[in-house]
Amino acid sequence: MRNMSPTWIWAVLASAVSVSLAMPNELQLSGSPLVALVAWVPLFWALKQTKRNSEASLLTGLFVFVTTLIQCYWLAFFKDYAFWTLMGPALVEAAFGALLGPFLRRFLQEKTVWRPFAVGALWAVYEYLRSNGFLGFPWGLAPYPFHGWLWLIQISDITGLAFLAFLVIALNVWLSDLADSLSHHEKPELTPGWVLASLTAVTALYGAVKLMTPAPAPIAYARLALVQQSSDPWASNGPWPSSGDRDSLREAVKLSLEGLRQSRVNMVVWSETSIRGPLQFSRPFYEYHPAGHTLMSVIRSHDAYWLFGNPYAQSPNDEDPGWVNATVLMSPAARIVDYYGKIQQVPFAEHIPFWHIPFVRNFFKSVIGLEGSWSLGRKVTVFHLPLPRVGHQTKATELAFSTPICFEDAFPWLTRLMVQKGAQVLVNLTDDSWSKMASSEVQHEVAARFRTVEDRVYLVRSTNSGVTEMIDPWGRTVKGPLPLFRPGVLLVKVPVTERTGETFYVRFGDWLVGLFSLFLLARLLGTTLYSWILRRRRSS
Repeated sequence: MRNMSPTWIWAVLASAVSVSLAMPNELQLSGSPLVALVAWVPLFWALKQTKRNSEASLLTGLFVFVTTLIQCYWLAFFKDYAFWTLMGPALVEAAFGALLGPFLRRFLQEKTVWRPFAVGALWAVYEYLRSNGFLGFPWGLAPYPFHGWLWLIQISDITGLAFLAFLVIALNVWLSDLADSLSHHEKPELTPGWVLASLTAVTALYGAVKLMTPAPAPIAYARLALVQQSSDPWASNGPWPSSGDRDSLREAVKLSLEGLRQSRVNMVVWSETSIRGPLQFSRPFYEYHPAGHTLMSVIRSHDAYWLFGNPYAQSPNDEDPGWVNATVLMSPAARIVDYYGKIQQVPFAEHIPFWHIPFVRNFFKSVIGLEGSWSLGRKVTVFHLPLPRVGHQTKATELAFSTPICFEDAFPWLTRLMVQKGAQVLVNLTDDSWSKMASSEVQHEVAARFRTVEDRVYLVRSTNSGVTEMIDPWGRTVKGPLPLFRPGVLLVKVPVTERTGETFYVRFGDWLVGLFSLFLLARLLGTTLYSWILRRRRSS
């Protein structure tokens, strides 16, 4: 590695900056798909020059480390845990990138016309692996800059994110090869370009057909009031109820009343952990607070259901009550109807494995400063919101919905499972206000937008500080968003339709990742076996 060229390092850093600018950022909140078309080119050029796997590991690890720091610098605003929340993901992602490096080098240096497609398939598998599981980090994925190219992303209802990642990275590899050929005055290989153009054309045609397809006729509408109280989560620290808890509660009740006065509302939706005092056990407090319009009196005086982000004890009578970050549905009679506990939790922040072991517990308390660990949610809940009959209907109508919490709407496997279990709409409750940055809010929203296309469902986002909005099953924002970091209430009318068939992606999941994996494994085994046979012949 002593002979590693500084030019390679500068190329890798150029790629890291370019990829970060392609994603939503403070300079351009929507990101730049045009930059994404070439952002990975310097990285791939540098990896093609390497002589050793160790060099490829170092360069790829550096690329991922710098990219994570630039894109997710807002993780440093997580109060006293800034070092852990920023450097932890950056180092873990860098290690994962270092493992990827030798495989990238292997395929990038193959002398074959189909090299761009092998690397595209490898990158799609890599992004799937890094964005799933307990350590899943679904930020900064290759398809995200193209969230606004609706004609392109409609293919996600068949392939999920894998095909878009494949297409984007294969294009970057081919452009890198093209630049290499032109710089050496060699004849460029145009076949991959024609194949990529054909795949893009077919994808665009499919997208155009999907976007022109009429939406099913609604049989009813669910009217929701989305409350964005824009409260400071750190002001609610300490023993409950703090002055911050009281202020946040007062603001949320005031905004709820504004929404209820403007229109008929079937359900009022607050954000993630919008109230810290458990509704299971703290009803007397809410009977008397906030002063003037107490929460319980407001609920009972309106014919609407209420959906709260609230801690919930899954086993209230056990020694370990199983406290979970939850959503709680309450009826107009102020009774808890059901709950959903967060399943995909932030690793080592919300959920700490083996917390019950004294050594683990003491380490996280004394070294990192964490005082507790949420339990994992135990079930996927599909809530049912009764709706009034429309016109001459004789059959009662309801809205079946599930509630991914916080960044759970960035995980395709979970929302897909919710839809399989009967959810017609996804209602996300989240609180990213601690990040203090608009780019953080938009990066989360962009990741979530792809779920609407994959699952062909409406996504309603009710947040503390943004992005509060409604997105239709084609990825279009149809109501909102509210201004970021400002209090407000958004009234949305969600169409309820007869159930239709599941999308190919909902039925079969990430089948394309499996196909890519088999192809890559066969390619690796085939080339290894071929090299072994050649060595045997030469030695004999």
